[in-house]
Amino acid sequence: MWDSLVRWLRVEVALFICYLYAVRRGDRHSYRYCADRSILVSVFCVVALVAGLMLVGAVAQFLQQGCR
Repeated sequence: MWDSLVRWLRVEVALFICYLYAVRRGDRHSYRYCADRSILVSVFCVVALVAGLMLVGAVAQFLQQGCR
């Protein structure tokens, strides 16, 4: 069981690194391939989206209340 879990984690990390390198190079086919097969890339995108929305909400709330 541990072997399969470690193997899965290594594959996920390798796909995530593949995705980051492909984005840096601008290779659209490669990062699409890595993103379609990796759960970590999906989780990363969701976390980045939620963090961005929380930041926009915090800025909007600050602008509504003003400096105190």
